[in-house]
Amino acid sequence: MLDTARLLCKRLTAPLRHTLRRWVPMPLVMWRVRSMWRRREPAAWPLPTRTGRPGLERYEYSLFSQNGEDGILRHLFAEIGFTSRWAVEFGFSTNESNSLRLVLHERFAALFLDASDWQVDRFNRAAARLGLADARAVRTFLTRETLQPTLLAHGAPAEIDLLSIDVDGNDYWFWESLDRVSARVVVVEYNAALGPDLSLTMPYAASGRPGDDSPLHFAYAGASLTALARLGRRKGLSLVGCDSSGTNAFFVRDACLTPALEPLTPSQAFRPNAGLLRLGIPLAEQVARSRRSPFVEVD
Repeated sequence: MLDTARLLCKRLTAPLRHTLRRWVPMPLVMWRVRSMWRRREPAAWPLPTRTGRPGLERYEYSLFSQNGEDGILRHLFAEIGFTSRWAVEFGFSTNESNSLRLVLHERFAALFLDASDWQVDRFNRAAARLGLADARAVRTFLTRETLQPTLLAHGAPAEIDLLSIDVDGNDYWFWESLDRVSARVVVVEYNAALGPDLSLTMPYAASGRPGDDSPLHFAYAGASLTALARLGRRKGLSLVGCDSSGTNAFFVRDACLTPALEPLTPSQAFRPNAGLLRLGIPLAEQVARSRRSPFVEVD
């Protein structure tokens, strides 16, 4: 019940936390953001501390990402190269993003989408002060119907190098709906509590969360790795690995695969949710409890 209590506490205190942070003086906010955005790459990479780690885990490190995704993406693009140098990310924060390293260190153009006006305003102020004319954030509440027109209206090209999806709900449905914007690399959050074998996702909800949503539903978020892998295959992308925390899955367009990037099955790529394991909830129990939440099966 500890994980449920933490989720309930987080949801109940969210309005207060969002209100309090708006009281922080903007000059102080900008100073902190600019300081973080000046972080330097590690002197040695892959990191010596990652030696011997399996798969993509060997390449992990974070400048702005949460779970080592910066290093993994650096490795993937070292293998396949850049073309458009364009990234699209929906679901981000100013100081935590899978695309920000590419903007600041690889001269990417990028479009960031989020429903938080505070995050969007903070990002655009910082980008303007650093002269990042080709990176911008747009405040919008996305649905399947508005996602693609929004991308095209704000200049996203048909071919992009990176698509990053983390919305904790409609992830599967948003990726499925995209057919006019195609990415060579896709990173998408998966729900590791559903295990490596089930093909499940939250039902689509135009409001962002289903009407039957409840903090009492265990790990009720996103989609399973198998569901996303099957969707990726239909779109011509192969699953090439997951980060060690069991948070994000990485897909590469089939035409871009190299000998160092081999397609993996969900069982081969799967990493369990490290946070839930630290709470003492074994994977078998996570799956059993998740099955009682109202996920839907997808092909």
